[in-house]
Amino acid sequence: MKLLNLTKESAEKPGAASRRVGVGVQSHVDQATAMELSRNSLARAKYEFLLRVTFVLAATQIIMAVLMVYLATRPVEERFIRTDSQGRLSEIQVLDRPIQSNQEVIQWTARALTSAYTLSFANYSQQLNDIKPHFTTEGWESFNQALSRAGFIENLLSGKYVTSAVPSAAPTIVSEGTVLQSYGWRVQMPITISYRSSGVEETRSIMVEVTVVQRPAVENPSGLGIAQIVTR
Repeated sequence: MKLLNLTKESAEKPGAASRRVGVGVQSHVDQATAMELSRNSLARAKYEFLLRVTFVLAATQIIMAVLMVYLATRPVEERFIRTDSQGRLSEIQVLDRPIQSNQEVIQWTARALTSAYTLSFANYSQQLNDIKPHFTTEGWESFNQALSRAGFIENLLSGKYVTSAVPSAAPTIVSEGTVLQSYGWRVQMPITISYRSSGVEETRSIMVEVTVVQRPAVENPSGLGIAQIVTR
């Protein structure tokens, strides 16, 4: 019986050894596979990271190129600053280029002219002083000459009239360009003037042609002024 048991034990040992060897080999294969997968995953992560960086750099270069083209082609706005005797800064306006749009000039001209011909015999002097800032020095002289030639003030006082003016049609710009080193517009506007006195009302229609020029904002906040006025 003992001899038989020894034989069984010796017969079983080679199989157990084979199983242990097989398990060891399988373990090494799994480790190698895991390491290979890990390396592949790391390589893929690095590749994706480098790809993202490349995309970001390319996008940045495109944006910089667009900005450089924009900065090179956009119009440059020139602004001039001066200093007074007290060290205060103020902007010098360039008057030989249009700042206001044509529509702004038309609207301003309509308001200025209707105010100029809306007067009262009782306080016309104050009203004229109020509208004087709408004119340049030469324009103010031109306006007073036009009133004198038409006998406007004399009729206003003799008839004790109150006048009001309204545009008969929208002003039109006849021409524009540099006028005496300032940008200007020649504007025509028909006006209807109403004369009222003691229940009596008369109307008169005139065509007014004015030369409107740009002027420093310190002279008039609108930046505009009437340099010449002609009526017919």
